[in-house]
Amino acid sequence: MKLYTTKAKLYDKMIQAAGKNYKGESALIAGILHKSLKEKNPLILDLGCGTGTHAAELVKQGFNVICGDLNKGMLAIARKKIKTECLRIDMKQFSLKQKVKAIICLYNTIMYNQNTKELLSTFSSCYNNMEQGGILILQLTNPALFKKSKDASFSWRVGSNEVIVHSTFTRPSKIMHHFSFIDLEKKKEESDWHEMRIFSTAELKGALKKCGFKSIKLMKEKATLYITCRKRIRCS
Repeated sequence: MKLYTTKAKLYDKMIQAAGKNYKGESALIAGILHKSLKEKNPLILDLGCGTGTHAAELVKQGFNVICGDLNKGMLAIARKKIKTECLRIDMKQFSLKQKVKAIICLYNTIMYNQNTKELLSTFSSCYNNMEQGGILILQLTNPALFKKSKDASFSWRVGSNEVIVHSTFTRPSKIMHHFSFIDLEKKKEESDWHEMRIFSTAELKGALKKCGFKSIKLMKEKATLYITCRKRIRCS
């Protein structure tokens, strides 16, 4: 995935050009965390942190954040943005040195699980690395909207001589993203494909319950779906 490796330096420029509202999203997430945890400086894992923009905003809100991502290129940029622990981890199977109060998995990261088995593995890893009563927050495009989606293309100027063309192709159970990195000066073009699985809301809720999460709640914000849930508290 070149967007997350050799082209990682262009990621933030593309997202900025696309108009993503990191501050607004982070404020919403911070509100959920403050209301749910009710403690100062809780330890949080940003799973699939990318270049660390959400994490940096949450640190400003008073949270102690660990950044976790599979891609070294993204983590290298995150380390420059935020002075916090940045770990190379696979969301499907990871083990932290200490359990966290909350895990956030944002911006469709959960859709990189290619099937139910991988989804269950990811949710199990989250569950096992959280303190009792901890909260998990997922952020993804509302799955119901994909039923109406049509193939589309967008282009962004990300430098004086660089353009990214992003095309999406929606199929019944998956969405394909194609990125073309075009160097106008060198007249060179590179291609990058990403495949993401479309899980229905029922599939996501069912997998969370199977892994032991409770108090599953859904919140819709325009085209975005937020799912929150808690790790069970064991009776002593």
